[in-house]
Amino acid sequence: PVVIGASVLYVAERSQHVMTINGSEDGRADDLSLLAPHLFDGHKIVDSACILAPSPIAVFLRDDGVLLCLNYLPQEEILGWFRITFNRPVGSIAAIPEGDSDALYIASKINGHITLERMRFGAEPTQPNEIPYLDSTIYFDGKGNATGELTGLTLFAGMLVYVLLDDDDEPHIVRVGTDGKMQLPQPATKASIGTLVAARARLLPFIFEGEVDGALSIIKNVHRVTLMLHRSKGVSVGTDWQLSNTAFEDSAGLETEARLEVAERYEGLYSGMRELPIEDGWNTDGSLVLGSNKPQPARITTVIAEVSLGV
Repeated sequence: PVVIGASVLYVAERSQHVMTINGSEDGRADDLSLLAPHLFDGHKIVDSACILAPSPIAVFLRDDGVLLCLNYLPQEEILGWFRITFNRPVGSIAAIPEGDSDALYIASKINGHITLERMRFGAEPTQPNEIPYLDSTIYFDGKGNATGELTGLTLFAGMLVYVLLDDDDEPHIVRVGTDGKMQLPQPATKASIGTLVAARARLLPFIFEGEVDGALSIIKNVHRVTLMLHRSKGVSVGTDWQLSNTAFEDSAGLETEARLEVAERYEGLYSGMRELPIEDGWNTDGSLVLGSNKPQPARITTVIAEVSLGV
């Protein structure tokens, strides 16, 4: 079981759904999986952990190695599921306190190597490379001595990896040799190496007054989106999961963008409003997909969509 405040979260034996009992109420059990049953049906939960700080997140390991994470603040009526998918087997998870926050440790296997990885939620970067958003990140620090080649990267042998060099916030894509050696695009004193974390969030479909019984009966076209960003770099908005018809926000030209109002600047990370056009496409759904394919933070606090309605 996972304990968050006065709530106890546990996995039901038969349904494998996550249930909760609140000690301050009448003791009834509520099914927290009903908001996203597709994440649980046909699978078993094999392990669990709980992040308590900086904000409560219950983490459940599915039998196929997917992490099902629950943002859970019952006193604020905040409850939302998200998942983290790995391209490798995951054996177990554990949450360990580290000062004022907790870290999630994950035992997994990459390229035949058993690894213990550390993941932190809610970290606040002040510059793009301070906390690289990469998977299985390996750090190199030459202590002021530049090098053009890294060795000992057997974890990524034969794989394409993303590389961040020194203070350059534009990633390089490099293939590691089968011997664990990698030639850098340019000499560097510091490097972060890892595989890309592709983040996606799909918004619920837009339903307007007049649609019969809430059915998606009116065709819609989302043609412009305004985002409120917080210390972000590189956010994509589209209408499909692959973000193939994408409007891309890139920090490279932000200072000359008339529609951007910069509230704060953190060495290449930006906060403020960003207006993005979307490729026209009429359908009855009208939902949006937000994402990022860069190893920098993408924090979106508000989404405002301009939607045209058909007949």
